[in-house]
Amino acid sequence: MDEEQKLKWSARSHHEVAHKTAMLWQLADSAFPAGGLAHSQGLEASMQSGRVQSTAELKTFLFEMLQLQAASSLTFLAAAHADPSLSNILSVDATCEASLVSNHVAHKASVAQGKGFLAAAAITYPEYGLKNIKMQLFGSPTFVGHQAVVVGLVCSVLGLELKDSKRLFLFMALRGIISAAVRLGICGPLEGQHIQARVTTEGLEDLVNMDYSTAAARGGAEKVCWSWDWEEDEKREDKGG
Repeated sequence: MDEEQKLKWSARSHHEVAHKTAMLWQLADSAFPAGGLAHSQGLEASMQSGRVQSTAELKTFLFEMLQLQAASSLTFLAAAHADPSLSNILSVDATCEASLVSNHVAHKASVAQGKGFLAAAAITYPEYGLKNIKMQLFGSPTFVGHQAVVVGLVCSVLGLELKDSKRLFLFMALRGIISAAVRLGICGPLEGQHIQARVTTEGLEDLVNMDYSTAAARGGAEKVCWSWDWEEDEKREDKGG
């Protein structure tokens, strides 16, 4: 490959990276009409029961729920991302349905957000064949449309990497909890953004990279999530640094 070809390849590569990054931004945007803010992951019930009454308790709740999402939902997301064929998506969706069918609130939110995400993506990115995929799936009597499965499917079809797809899913879950916390008065909007930023930069990546096939046996998820020292963080804030 001569120098001119190398430059063209480099320019094409940078363009593709920028294009995929822009896709992630759009899919993660709260304005993307996929119902991403519809589910508080149980925060409202936890507040009503007295379990979450302060920002400290909110932070504990955040990590517990993100741990749960990562250990369960990301498994379905990865399976859908690995093979976006119609038969595999229906199979993974059925398995996800079996795991959520007894939890009415979580089930309803997962389906609403999943179907909303697919419908919005099909209109936003018609050049990737998502409209046809949506029609096939919506036309299947066995398709339920769980969010984790749909996000894995859509990200795979759009050519987004698995780790980026996992980050997107966890970020949407985190954003939903923070939005609910602000609405419920547990924290203010600015404090909520600070907490969201810290979790995103210091906690999310560990959850994305963890091997959940062995994490439960060794208790690794808890160790990773609690590597952020909240008390030290708050002391620095009190000192203005």
